Amino acid sequence: MQRSTLVLLCAAVLAGCGGGQTGGETGLEASGGHGHPSGGKTGTSAGMGPVGTGGETHTGGSGSSEPGARECEKTSDCVPGVEARLAALSGPVQNARRVASGECTPASVAADTKSVSGYACDCSLEGSGSLMIGPVGLGCYVRGRAGDCLFDDSDFSGCTLAESDRCQDVCAELEVRLEADAARTFETEVVYTTCEQYSCHSVVKVDGRCYADFSFEQGGLSYDCSLGGKAILDEHEKASSERQTDTVPNESPTEEGTSGFIDISVVTSAFPGEPTLSFSAYAQFFDEVGSSAKFATVLDPLEGVDDCGVVVSTGMGVADAMTWVDIGKLTLIDGSHEYGIEETPASHEGYYSYGVDLTELGVEPRYGGKYGLRGSGGGFGETFSIDGVRLPEALSVSELESKSQFEPGALKLTWSGEGDVPLRVRLWINPLPMDVADPYEIECLMADDGEFTIPEKVLKAAPEGFVMASFRRQNRTVAEAGEKTLTINAVVEASYEFLLGQTCDYPEVAEACTRYAEQYLAALERCDVTDLPTAESLCPDNETQACHVCSEYYDCAAANTMCRDDGLYTYSAGCTCP
Repeated sequence: MQRSTLVLLCAAVLAGCGGGQTGGETGLEASGGHGHPSGGKTGTSAGMGPVGTGGETHTGGSGSSEPGARECEKTSDCVPGVEARLAALSGPVQNARRVASGECTPASVAADTKSVSGYACDCSLEGSGSLMIGPVGLGCYVRGRAGDCLFDDSDFSGCTLAESDRCQDVCAELEVRLEADAARTFETEVVYTTCEQYSCHSVVKVDGRCYADFSFEQGGLSYDCSLGGKAILDEHEKASSERQTDTVPNESPTEEGTSGFIDISVVTSAFPGEPTLSFSAYAQFFDEVGSSAKFATVLDPLEGVDDCGVVVSTGMGVADAMTWVDIGKLTLIDGSHEYGIEETPASHEGYYSYGVDLTELGVEPRYGGKYGLRGSGGGFGETFSIDGVRLPEALSVSELESKSQFEPGALKLTWSGEGDVPLRVRLWINPLPMDVADPYEIECLMADDGEFTIPEKVLKAAPEGFVMASFRRQNRTVAEAGEKTLTINAVVEASYEFLLGQTCDYPEVAEACTRYAEQYLAALERCDVTDLPTAESLCPDNETQACHVCSEYYDCAAANTMCRDDGLYTYSAGCTCP
């Protein structure tokens, strides 16, 4: 049997990520998508080394090698490496993870196939790196040399930004436990080694427990040593496969074989307060296109038009590397007017993106109207002139314009305009108003004829919570660009928020939300922000009247909202209801 190597890409929540554009270098940026506003540091499962470096990769083998390299030709090649790794446990060692300081910080941490957001104690280590205690719900935060959990949920109840001493105490206790772990001696034994498909695999015994492929280092399963080495490896392979979730491809802004994409998009957002409209153009070009996917549990697959699918996201995914190229000049033609699509601040050597905010320039979208594109020069290397790019008709959803609360059940939707291709609808459901982690996702494809009913069985199976909904109408074409081709997307998108669930009259919840709004506005003013939202827009009725929301949630959010030297901090992902 060929043993698998599991690699997890920790796609943690990015600070200030919103509006559907993300600044990564391993996946495509796409305007008109869906982003969740959030903040904080990123980390990995609290393992054997520094946390906060953007992700660790653990391989399933017994040794260490570059991907694709031959680790062994025969079983005897594996024995020295396995013995050397075990030798580090045969006696006390100097503690290499000495804690220097601690502070409370918002964090989004990916571990195994789940992600958790909230507040954590960031314990800085002497020299460099850090270990993170939290967020609550992760399970084990820091493991010892033999995989024993040194700090877990039972030892940590959370922190707030206002509690400066709390994390100093937590990190001091972590230092004590790290020192004790460094002083330990473990009984070890190599039970079994094998070379399969040029990769080393092993079973070792540590203090009477058997582990496959050094799984104890990540807190993995232990096995009955009487099974024997080969049977233990087979059991470990089976258990690893069962823990993996489905890999769900992300919608790509490009058609296969094209060398870039240009989006012309209108996004209206009917979030709390007056609706907003954003009209923009966005583009990226490349020599070699990659794909991306998210890890999710598929509860109900999407099966064509007039159907809905359901997944629960893990907050993580995988993406191919991309080879980006620049372009010398890019222009949008709007009738007799021309607008330069300029390099964005996210661009740098080896990574290029281009955009123009037409709303900021006072340009109104011409729904159903046609636009042109001109480009030349740069690494793209082609000159092109594309005309007849038709912006779709305007889009609004009558029911979501007039209501912000629906009880679970069949939901009839009617909308304006029509298109030649199906309307794509996505609903992201989270239990609390400002929660963004691991959403329950419903995706529907609807014939764009103005009416569709989301089936009762779909919404009754969904958890009660707060829904961010996106309705997307798109005209996509593949256009010649010299010797190359480009994907051209003309998009009109309407976004809404609503409560899926029952409402209750809890005055104490509304009062707590008002306290949060006051704290938030005061923090904005201290940070010299002048364009302030209203208190009413921060506490809409559909949030304060939700039966499952409590006053403790808003009090926690208020306690973790402040203006600090490095800017505004407001982070509610670690706040819950009892």
